[in-house]
Amino acid sequence: MNELIKLVQEQPLMTFTTGFALFFWGLRFLSQGIQHVFGRYVKEIISNLTEGRAKNYFAGLAVSQVVQSKGITAGMIFELANAGLVRLRRSMWLTAGANFATVPLLFMLTFVNPGILIMFIPVGIIPALVFTKSSLPKTGKILSGLGLLGMGLQLMNSANAELIPLLPSAGILSGILLFIIGTLFSMFVRSSLVALAPAMALISFTSPLALAWVCGVNLGSACLSCIRAKKANVFAKRVIYFHLMFNLIGVITLGLFGPLALSMEYASPSLLVWHILFNLSPIVTIFMFEKPIKDLLKKLVPDETINENFELRLLGKSKDLVPGLALAQTLIQIEKFKQIVDRMFALTKKYLEDAESKPKVLHKIKEYERITDNIRNEIVAYLGEIITNPLSRSQAKSVQTMLRVAFELEKIGDYLDKLAIYHTNLNQPITNQTIKNDFFDFFNEVEKFYFDVTDSLKGSLERPQKELMMRSREIREHAESMRLKNNEILVNEGVDGKKLQQYNDMLVALRKIRSHCQNIHLTLLSI
Repeated sequence: MNELIKLVQEQPLMTFTTGFALFFWGLRFLSQGIQHVFGRYVKEIISNLTEGRAKNYFAGLAVSQVVQSKGITAGMIFELANAGLVRLRRSMWLTAGANFATVPLLFMLTFVNPGILIMFIPVGIIPALVFTKSSLPKTGKILSGLGLLGMGLQLMNSANAELIPLLPSAGILSGILLFIIGTLFSMFVRSSLVALAPAMALISFTSPLALAWVCGVNLGSACLSCIRAKKANVFAKRVIYFHLMFNLIGVITLGLFGPLALSMEYASPSLLVWHILFNLSPIVTIFMFEKPIKDLLKKLVPDETINENFELRLLGKSKDLVPGLALAQTLIQIEKFKQIVDRMFALTKKYLEDAESKPKVLHKIKEYERITDNIRNEIVAYLGEIITNPLSRSQAKSVQTMLRVAFELEKIGDYLDKLAIYHTNLNQPITNQTIKNDFFDFFNEVEKFYFDVTDSLKGSLERPQKELMMRSREIREHAESMRLKNNEILVNEGVDGKKLQQYNDMLVALRKIRSHCQNIHLTLLSI
């Protein structure tokens, strides 16, 4: 113990930076543990969003609690907006909730003695030793993370007596300087909570320097997000600029009323209070002026003369990706993918049933087929960025499953498009009512099989409840028997070979759709 005290006295800077490093890794451990235990709920939270302010606000707060980073959560919201999965109003309240998410942990670190938190380090190994299944072993990471946070704060606090005299005295210039340093430091460490840690140890909670540091740290995370605007479309840019506006409102509010509060005789706002006020004032402002803010964002980022497409893409750096969140985003995109293929089925059926084959319907089918190609490519590229990060075994399996499902959905879209093209190429429609009825019965059978298979894609990637392989074989056998029977009828009626080939091509297209549905089912069965 005496040697430790001597080390702190002789090398306070080394002690402080060691404490900061422990704090940094403690927050990382805490975040990883929470993601492992609660990450599966992120997709459910995002999917159940409505237009309600409160629900979106608390959804943003909850997701940000899982990753313990408002910057990473904001990045996820930007990418959801870029893909068209959330609109501006919803994004605004999600972002507001994400920005407030650092408050609970900061509250705990302010009022709980670091020595108590350190006790969680040895406790953290117990779940890993005792439990072997489910997510219980991962709770040890949460406990150890809290312990490392406490140890980091304890070390930083032990060195503050030697380092505090080196800080500049409170003043306008020193406040501006600290504001700039806080902004740059937050951008460097990519976490506002990590950037607040030095202030918790060195700066007096009631000092004006704490006010400047809080403003700079929070603004830094917003400035970092503006870098993402280079790759973003119009829809995501509006959300990115809203995030910057949110933090600028906090800076202006504390800049105007902070000095007044410090000048009051009985007021002594702490760093925690400054942080709460910084994030609370924009929320009140948005609540009061939501529509004018939306209109302002649309003026700042007007619609492009050429319509921009929604696109799932990485707007930041792959190292900033949180696999759990990124996989949740990808699954939402796969659900969107499925909805487009659903619409292709309805349009193709309408086109086949229409004796005059309306060109507008065919054009819409082709447009949807182009969209399915683009979505498949987006998912492949996005998952490619995800796998550059360390993944758990279940996450790696999810990546493989999503890649296969995206590929098979795109193939189903291709064959629906081909089915419409084969129908167009028929010089004369088949008039035999029995053959027409057989064909549409078979189409309905394949369509029902598709919906039964893809029903497992709603909400999450889960093992299907029903075994559908027997039905798949029955559909294949039905197609072959129908082909042989109807070919004989058409030949007896004197149908030319080209028309007969087109009819067979349409049956083959439906069989291929059945085959790709079966592949999706087998992929999901392997989960």
